[in-house]
Amino acid sequence: MNFRNIPTIFPRHELTKLSFLAITRVSELLGISISTINGLIKRREFPPKVKISPKRMVFIREQIKAWIDQKALPHLTMKVKNVCFINI
Repeated sequence: MNFRNIPTIFPRHELTKLSFLAITRVSELLGISISTINGLIKRREFPPKVKISPKRMVFIREQIKAWIDQKALPHLTMKVKNVCFINI
């Protein structure tokens, strides 16, 4: 796979380790609509989509997981630590 011409914030060697999620899958996992996700992106309250081909936009799995963890942490009690909220 040739990553030479892909603009990215990730080092080239990290690109082969990334996992992607389609917006429909993210919608199913979070239980919110695609239009809600797009609204959150527009307000910069959700990780952005990444263009992986001329017609394909996806989310980086690790960024979605981090967003979920960030949203869930304020709702946890002090006794709960090292919780994996969902395995995506």
